[in-house]
Amino acid sequence: MQPNVEGIRAERDRVDATQTGSQPAKTLLEKSRVKLQELGRLNAATDALISGRVQKVLTDQAAVRLVVLAAAIGLRHCQFRRCPTAYYSWTLEQRRQYLEPAPTVYHLCKSLVLENIRVTDQDGSACSSVAPLYVCVVLPYPARLHADKVTQAVRSSPELCTCFPVSRSQIRYQVAAAETCEQLTGYGYNAVTPLGMRTPMPILVASALVTWLQRCGDDFFWLGGGATDLKLNVSLSEFIDTFSRINRLPVLIRDVTY
Repeated sequence: MQPNVEGIRAERDRVDATQTGSQPAKTLLEKSRVKLQELGRLNAATDALISGRVQKVLTDQAAVRLVVLAAAIGLRHCQFRRCPTAYYSWTLEQRRQYLEPAPTVYHLCKSLVLENIRVTDQDGSACSSVAPLYVCVVLPYPARLHADKVTQAVRSSPELCTCFPVSRSQIRYQVAAAETCEQLTGYGYNAVTPLGMRTPMPILVASALVTWLQRCGDDFFWLGGGATDLKLNVSLSEFIDTFSRINRLPVLIRDVTY
């Protein structure tokens, strides 16, 4: 007489379920398959969402970190784009065309870190600082930074000074050395961005950018995205709201260019 194989299997599954408090092995396997299918669909949907948002820039962990960070801090209307190696050999007009929909070359911006060189005395001893040691300035590529205007902008902004008014002898800004900038931000040349900076600092947005945005009836501009070939497109209003909230430091629009 042949053994009842199906009966044995059913009894084994019944015993297993009784002993472990779980479903039979076949049921567990089926559930696992369903879970994997659900996870696969979720991953596919997530990949589709992210790839549309970042335009297929997810080729390294640094890019992934920045995309996740942007979402985490509340930059809901931003976009990342990877640029080719030859990007910085192009003219600004060629860059603008690549970074469509940038209406003008003034919508292409860079972030510079400036240092208050009056924070230390000539003998190297620290003196009491009445103004930020470092500020980040966001300005259009075609515009030229006016360091004296940055100094004046800080001196005339009570939000940035611990006492008011501020003497000229206590404050003077100049572009920080490349090594200092990288230590403060975590980003190298042509990659600096306020997003994910190691050292939060006040941000000054050049009024020249605002002028061009208003002329074009636009609110979006491009700036560095944390890697040399990564660019970030963001709404100015959301940029100001987000970074002032996250850093708990002012983000001000000021005249800082020639």
